[in-house]
Amino acid sequence: MEELEEELNRITLRVDELGAAGKYEEADKENKKLESLRKTVSEKKRKALEEERIQTEEELKAAYQTMLDKFSAEWDEEMKKFEDESVKQIETMKKKQLQEQDDLKEALDSEVPRPPKDSVELVNLRATEKQLAKLRKFQEALRAKATADALEQQEKSRVDKE
Repeated sequence: MEELEEELNRITLRVDELGAAGKYEEADKENKKLESLRKTVSEKKRKALEEERIQTEEELKAAYQTMLDKFSAEWDEEMKKFEDESVKQIETMKKKQLQEQDDLKEALDSEVPRPPKDSVELVNLRATEKQLAKLRKFQEALRAKATADALEQQEKSRVDKE
């Protein structure tokens, strides 16, 4: 490119010299040569600038892609850490809740003893007692009640011994 610029300067000086010397035909030929060379230089500069623009654009795209890949990798890593930590915290909370639930059950069981369930026989006697009372057979209902009360007392004393 520098050689072409030097050639342009040399031809420009020659055209000026020929014009000053009155050699107009030679000056006209050299001037046409000068214009042609200027177009060539201009076209080469335009092509060089276009190539430079394309190269810069490609470099920017490559740099952008590199940055995007790096960001994506870091983002994926952070998301994995976050998900792993979330799973750990959920497991910790589940264990804590189960422990608190067990502790609460123990506390309730130790503070408030559960009454034992009535036996099937006792439940049946109480049902019979109520049916007899509805049928207005009060004497039979009284006997069923007495039997049920005695059985209930036996069951309570057996539970108390345990």
